[in-house]
Amino acid sequence: MSTPTRLLATANQVISSTSIIFLPPGGTARVLPALLDVDSNVQQPSSAFTFVSSNTPFATVDSNGVVTAVAVGNATIGVSYGGLTCDVAVTVTDSPLGAVSVYNNPTFSFVAPRPVG
Repeated sequence: MSTPTRLLATANQVISSTSIIFLPPGGTARVLPALLDVDSNVQQPSSAFTFVSSNTPFATVDSNGVVTAVAVGNATIGVSYGGLTCDVAVTVTDSPLGAVSVYNNPTFSFVAPRPVG
């Protein structure tokens, strides 16, 4: 008796657990992307995601998705994989809240303050 072959679904969307990041200058946060198929099942990427900042004088991002706030201002972190993309807004502010991320899910959104340091 042969074992049925399981076909992997084709990925059709890149998402990030964080859609907006607020950081003080010098603060850091990590963008955590996921690859989804048409049924919203998480797929294992065969290579690394690519990260790029739209405005490096205000925020930079490394190859692991770690965002570093440079100066007060705004940037967009682009996340891509195989031609699929998503964006994460970054606001660098002197706000007394410290680092804050806004997490999104199809059924809820919430803001989570995080300690700086």
